[in-house]
Amino acid sequence: MIGPQTRVRSVPVSKKLLNPTFETARELANELAADQGMRRLLPPDCTNFLSEYHMEAEGCWYFFPREDVEIPPERWTLRGLGIAIFKSGDCRLAYDFRPNEQKMQEYLEIMSLFALNRVEEARAAHDVFHAKWGEATD
Repeated sequence: MIGPQTRVRSVPVSKKLLNPTFETARELANELAADQGMRRLLPPDCTNFLSEYHMEAEGCWYFFPREDVEIPPERWTLRGLGIAIFKSGDCRLAYDFRPNEQKMQEYLEIMSLFALNRVEEARAAHDVFHAKWGEATD
């Protein structure tokens, strides 16, 4: 379980898109949501695992699993899951800080800086994020 000393991190995914568009990014995010366990929570014929809501910044798109699915306690890893698809084609499993829209927007901007390979700026913003919001993810 995530404790008060846990740093917010994203997890790289081995899949990559070449010249992603919004549509191909959404398709990959849908596949990643299914692979993370959403597939087991929905009827077998279901093919849409993502919310219609998404966010976009200069360097990435950010997708979220469907909100209308009840997530059982044993699938806690799905709670707070966000999926960042970088416009460079890289993918990250990341955090969903909604309903705190300000926190979510700030995290989206950090992911975008990493996506744009502005690493030092992203690390500095990440440190400010932790100073402002704390070490824990919730």
